[in-house]
Amino acid sequence: MSVKIQFILKYRAGYSDYDQYDEYDQYDQYDQYDEYDEYYEYDEYNEYNEYEEYGEPYLDNYGGPYEDSYTESYTDALGNVYSDTYTGSLSSGLANSATFIAAAFNSDPNSGIEAEVCFVSDNNLIDKEVTRFKPNIVIIEAYWVVPSKFAILTRKHPKVTWIVRNHSEIPFAAQEGIVMEWSLKYPKYPNVYVACNSTRSFMDLSILINAVYPNENKQLLYLPNMYPKVSLNKTPKVEDNYFDVACFGAIRPLKNQLMQAVAAISFAEQLGKTLRFHVNTITGGVTGSAILKNLSALFKLLPNAQLVQHPWYPHDDFLDVLKGMDLGMQVSFSETFNIISADMVASGLPLVVSSETSWAPSTIYADPTDCCSILSVMNTVWLGRQNRRNQDVLPTCVSLLNGFSEASFKQWLLEVKNLNAP
Repeated sequence: MSVKIQFILKYRAGYSDYDQYDEYDQYDQYDQYDEYDEYYEYDEYNEYNEYEEYGEPYLDNYGGPYEDSYTESYTDALGNVYSDTYTGSLSSGLANSATFIAAAFNSDPNSGIEAEVCFVSDNNLIDKEVTRFKPNIVIIEAYWVVPSKFAILTRKHPKVTWIVRNHSEIPFAAQEGIVMEWSLKYPKYPNVYVACNSTRSFMDLSILINAVYPNENKQLLYLPNMYPKVSLNKTPKVEDNYFDVACFGAIRPLKNQLMQAVAAISFAEQLGKTLRFHVNTITGGVTGSAILKNLSALFKLLPNAQLVQHPWYPHDDFLDVLKGMDLGMQVSFSETFNIISADMVASGLPLVVSSETSWAPSTIYADPTDCCSILSVMNTVWLGRQNRRNQDVLPTCVSLLNGFSEASFKQWLLEVKNLNAP
């Protein structure tokens, strides 16, 4: 099998919390665009589509056209200085996901797959990139390509298999106004598939696609995340008077940062240390801004606790930041994989998650609605980190994460083989 796979992501120089598509819904109001190719040559929809991909958003900090590159230095809240050369391929959840999968294929000589990851600024540049790389399969990461665009893309590239990869469970996707419509419109085009990165979202969307296309055998794909192989890293942060808790990720309601902050405040008090609660400054919409406002107000009133806000780091720098933490928290309400939890394991950081991070061991699951449950699991993993009991679950986390990635690799190979079967 010799297959070329191209992952295409949308680069954003800017990011809006307001989805103008919902208010100015000209696409559905004037359903003539399929008739006029001019729509595709100058895709007016893209001017109004500020819709953000699922996964972590691209930053507007670095700006500029995606083909430009330049060096920027910045200092985080702890005084650490970082510098790197940035291009349009900014580190994000989606970018990391695609990069890890492409690297797994390219590094395995037996996979028979050549893969690349590229970034475009809008729908209209997809054709140019596909013409350049000549892939067999194109993976559109998340929902940013208007469904009718595939009318022209499938006509221009009839031998290409197109896959739009969903990264969200239904509860998270419900917050975006186009998910149901687009999920069910994509499959009507020839050689266009929807894929999910979790078994649960796969089952949910299967029900809907089968209901809309009952006699057409529309196929949904399961294409889970992969993570680079992790080795056990047990180098705890040097003891000091601070308890550093990493609760990174875009600030959104289903990420549950405020409840985790409450648990972290209580746990730091038990330890007799000053809490430093670390978050990203990226917020997801108006509700995310309200959460950050609540967090800021809370920590301003606490004498022995600090809210430390971070920019979105390049992946390698982020792993270095995590090595300076005491404990990680990802006790969220909805996840399909959770790359940040995997990053914490790769950095040797003990962590607490919810059962939404399905690849993690159940011993580190906490109830996201129950502060006492979160505190109990924090105590378990902290004692394991301190080697005071034989409770260190980090080796189990490493083993399960590597096992999940190995199974994911096999699943991708199976789906690719089926798609390219004569």
